[in-house]
Amino acid sequence: MTLYNLPKELVGMVKEKSLSGLKPEFTIKEGFAYMFGAIGIQLTTVMIAEWAAFFYSPPRGAERTIFVGLGMATAMMIVGRFFDAVSDPIIGYWSDLTRSRLGRRRPFIIFGSLPMAIIFILFWMPPIRGIHWLNFIWGVFFATAFYWSITIVLVPYIALLPL
Repeated sequence: MTLYNLPKELVGMVKEKSLSGLKPEFTIKEGFAYMFGAIGIQLTTVMIAEWAAFFYSPPRGAERTIFVGLGMATAMMIVGRFFDAVSDPIIGYWSDLTRSRLGRRRPFIIFGSLPMAIIFILFWMPPIRGIHWLNFIWGVFFATAFYWSITIVLVPYIALLPL
């Protein structure tokens, strides 16, 4: 027995069927371009996920401004993620139905990237220095807006991958 514990006769058939006549779905250059496009998406989503609670509610000894309590910072992210879960299938469906000269996916990526970047920046600029309920509203609004905007870019972006 060899490959996957198949008899030698079957191994030859598997290799012939799986490797003969296949062309790569995309070139190495296209693969790198796709990978570099994902860097911005990954950086923004990880920064929000990992640093939002620390930014809005740093520990007492950190000598940083506390904008909301830790529970409120957590609630901000939960609300944002809830709307993210709702928006994913909506944007996916919308993207599937879109017909344009740019294709089905590219308009979402092109026109969603700038708002995503602006919303990401505004998330880190709460309106009032110190603990205030407006900071919570700001955080909820911009966390939700960020996750919607990332969905507008990310769902069609992932759909560009070959199956």
